[in-house]
Parts: sequence; structure tokens; C-alpha cells
Amino acid sequence: MVSKLIRILPPPRARTGRPRIDDRIVINSILYVLVTGCCWMDMPAKYGSYKIAWNRFKR
Repeated sequence: MVSKLIRILPPPRARTGRPRIDDRIVINSILYVLVTGCCWMDMPAKYGSYKIAWNRFKR
């Protein structure tokens, strides 16, 4: 049920500009920071840029 809800929520892909980072990677990075309590900058590199994760978390 939750996985279906998460698939519905992301906005459609834009036709111009830089392609979006995969939403699953960003959600995993946000969850990692929230669960572990680490700083955004200390997030492992496998989750991508901490700046993207932080901006999407703020949004």
C-alpha cells in the first residue's frame, strides 16, 4: 500500500533541463539521515548529493 502511494506522489518528469535524480534514492537518503541522526554532509556517497536530499526534504 505504501509503495503504491510513493509511486503516485512524485511529479511528472520535466521535458527540459537536467534530469531528476531517482526519487527512490533521494527518499532512502532522507530516511538514512532521519534514522541515524547524522548530519546531511556526513551522508554516504551511495545516496547521492546531500544538497539534493536536503532541498527535497525542505520541499
